[in-house]
Amino acid sequence: MSKLVLALLLAAACNGGGTDTATPNDAGAGLDVIEPPPNEGGLPPVMPELCKSVDAAGDQQQELALQSDPPPQLGGDIAPGIYDLTELDFYAGKPDASDEAGSPTPTSDRIAKATLTIVDDQTQHTLQLGESYGTVTGGLGAPTARAFVFQKKDTSLLASQACPDAKPTTAIPYSASGPGIALFIDADHRLVFARRP
Repeated sequence: MSKLVLALLLAAACNGGGTDTATPNDAGAGLDVIEPPPNEGGLPPVMPELCKSVDAAGDQQQELALQSDPPPQLGGDIAPGIYDLTELDFYAGKPDASDEAGSPTPTSDRIAKATLTIVDDQTQHTLQLGESYGTVTGGLGAPTARAFVFQKKDTSLLASQACPDAKPTTAIPYSASGPGIALFIDADHRLVFARRP
C-alpha cells in the first residue's frame, strides 16, 4: 500500500470508500445522538472556524506491521477532550508457519503525528484533527487540519467533514475504552489515540 496518510484515507472514506462494519451496541451510551445539520445536496455547511487552532501535537509514531487480523470494532462511550496519536497499526493478516514466535514486532517506514479533539457543545459533536504524515527516511510532511460533525451509531462514527471543505457523511468504525479511542480507517489500518489528563 502507498504511504499511509490519514488525511487521504479519511478523505477517501468521506467520498464513499468507508464501510460500516458495525454491530449492534447501546446507541444511547455516551454522547447523545445529534444529527449533523445538512446543507443543500445533503452536505454539512462549511465551518472554517473548526479548523482554526488545530495542531498536530504529541509524539511522532512509527507504524507497526502486525501479523494478525485487526481487532473487532467495539464502539463505546466517547469522552470529550484532546487525544494524541499513540499507535499507527497495519494489520498484515495471520502469520504463516514459517514466522518465528516471539520475534519483535516489525515496523514500516511510515511515521505520523496527530491530535484529535472531540468537542460536545450540547448542540453538535465535532471532531477536529491536526495531522502530519511522512516516512522515517523523508521526515514528516506539513501539518494539515480538518474537522467533522459526527454522531455515534452502534460501533461507528457517522462523520461529515465540515472543513476545510464539506464532504458527505461516512461511517468510521471505532473502539473507545477509558482514556483511549481507536479509529479503523480502512480494513487493514487503525489509529490509536490517548486522551490527555
